[in-house]
Order: sequence, then structure tokens, then C-alpha cells
Amino acid sequence: LVCERADAMHEAGQTNPGTMAAVLGMDDDDVEIACRRADDDVWVANFNAPGQVVIAGSPEGVAKATAVVKEMGGKKVMPLQVAGAFHTPFMVPARDRLRAAIASAPFNPSSGFSRTA
Repeated sequence: LVCERADAMHEAGQTNPGTMAAVLGMDDDDVEIACRRADDDVWVANFNAPGQVVIAGSPEGVAKATAVVKEMGGKKVMPLQVAGAFHTPFMVPARDRLRAAIASAPFNPSSGFSRTA
């Protein structure tokens, strides 16, 4: 299943090329507003920590959101070296493929173990 997940995510990234960037020094809600104002394929992908939010989407969408972030006073946007726009709708094909793999995977009951006190 791990290999299937990796292959599915790789294929989704090839089919729907995307990228990610870390936005620093901006409120979470403002990053979401910047993504909406970009009016393109870009979304908040992860809330890493206060003041650090990852955005992801098409290269064009991330570039537009980056410009909006800067207009809105964001301190820094750091492009991330990734193979896709993870945690976005661009990965839906991978999710669907992994669901099918999980549904068809043989599972065995755990052999269990006993503890001695």
C-alpha cells in the first residue's frame, strides 16, 4: 500500500503539475484570503505553526497568491521543492487510486501478544 500511495501521488503530480510555498509572517485567515483573491487553482495546504502557512496549487496560482500575499504585507514566501500540489484537489486521483488499493488489499487479523505484569 505504501508503494501504491507513492506511485499514485507521483502520477497525480505528473497529470496535474503543481507546487507549494510556505508563507511566513501572515495571519492564517489572511493567507486564505490571499488564495481566494488570486482567483486561480491555489489553496491553503497546511497550517504549520502560527505565522507559517503552506499554500499549494498550480504554478500560476501559487505565483498569483504569492503576489497577493506580498501586497497584503506578508513577510516572506518560500517556494518548496516538491513533486506536486499535495493536500489539494490536485491529489484527488491519488486518493481515489489508494482507496481502491485499500479496498482490495488482503488484511489478516493481528496475532496479538500478551503482556506479563
